[in-house]
Amino acid sequence: MKQSIQYSLLFPLIIISLMSSNKQMLASTDINHDIFLITPLLESLSNNFNIGRFLSYFPRNNVHNHAHVHAPVFTFSTNILTPTKTDNASYFHTILEVDSLKASGLNYISNHYFYGNEEWKKWARIPFYWVGLGLQSTLFRSDLIIHEWGHYSRLQAAGVQASIGVGPYEANLRRYSPYFWDIAIFLSTNGIGRGGYVSFNDDLSLLSPKTKLLVAGAGLNNHSAVSDYYDEHVFLSGGGSIFQAISVFSRMGIGLYGRFDTGKGDDIDSFMETYAQESVGTPLNRLHFVNIGDSTIWSGSTWAYFIGLSRYFLWGQTTYDPLEFHSFLIPNQTVYLSSKGTTRKVTSGYRWSDSMLGLFGVEWVEVGQPFEEYTLGLFIRNLMLNRTCITVLNKWMVSSKGTLSSELTVSTPISPTWTLKGHVAWWDQNSLIGERNTLDYRNRHSLQFTLMASYHPFH
Repeated sequence: MKQSIQYSLLFPLIIISLMSSNKQMLASTDINHDIFLITPLLESLSNNFNIGRFLSYFPRNNVHNHAHVHAPVFTFSTNILTPTKTDNASYFHTILEVDSLKASGLNYISNHYFYGNEEWKKWARIPFYWVGLGLQSTLFRSDLIIHEWGHYSRLQAAGVQASIGVGPYEANLRRYSPYFWDIAIFLSTNGIGRGGYVSFNDDLSLLSPKTKLLVAGAGLNNHSAVSDYYDEHVFLSGGGSIFQAISVFSRMGIGLYGRFDTGKGDDIDSFMETYAQESVGTPLNRLHFVNIGDSTIWSGSTWAYFIGLSRYFLWGQTTYDPLEFHSFLIPNQTVYLSSKGTTRKVTSGYRWSDSMLGLFGVEWVEVGQPFEEYTLGLFIRNLMLNRTCITVLNKWMVSSKGTLSSELTVSTPISPTWTLKGHVAWWDQNSLIGERNTLDYRNRHSLQFTLMASYHPFH
């Protein structure tokens, strides 16, 4: 009998939810006044804290000081190899880079027309910011795409043939395709104002309990992973855009789903039902998901974003800097739904220089079967190898149970505007990161290779 999973996309409500909880919009004139009140406090901490490389948090006298410098490099990538329907990890990079491309365009417009201290520009930046977020949400439905692709790729990795659809009725607009871009364009053009769903004909009762849990949680896990990867990008590149709020607050998707109970069986219900049936651990309720999701706001990246947003409303600066303390990145956190229970991941890093940075983190099961996974990474920029300038990022994930997964990304410029990037991953599906991204659940290990070409139109 035909079955379907239907998901309503509540994620665009994140920003509104955050702001309405304080009963005050960030764009209000009261916020501008409050920022000036806290400026002396922030400046008093400047000897210890470093937001990016700037020690002046809110420069009153020279507001044009950092207008067009320290902007991160935004890229657009196309997956050339392995356009596989079971590939999940490489498309985080693709989604983030498409969103970054849109954000860089908005940065360009704002810097040229709304940058400065004039009163009319302060007022104009308020609607432009919200229009920018609206364009980010509608021009390319990255939140919808990455959510539904999560369910889709995990089903395909389990050997289940699935399709992705939009609209309130299952008969409407379904797409069977092994290609990410075909699905992405389909959802972007047909998914405006609609939720999405994944449909399949196979009997999921034949799947293992582990796989059923991973399929149920895959959409929300991808939201968390977007923030995870974007936090890393902001730290390594030296900054982010205030128009990429979706990437920053995607980490709170699990809390939002827990809060907005539709009563129709959403991702949280599916995960709790399977979790209870398989007796994985302590019974879960929706309040648990609300609490773990909301707690991720206590991440350095969210507060770095709010500081950057304040600077934007005050002076028009469109980029913000990672929040650091004595070259250590203030920790970020994300939560995931795993086959072992709900997990929390805390990540940080250390900046030896702008060319060499370290990454480290730990993910553990908060409720469920005990499990810990540790991450160590090294990023080297502009390394010369046989007269070729390359940038390398290598990460290793080792668990308390002896599992090992790894990612290696190597990029090199091939022209002033084009970069060639290779990504190799070794996934152990018994690890936390491996089970979210493995290419085939029938094998413990899978090797993934992706070659991407990146274009830098605003570099």
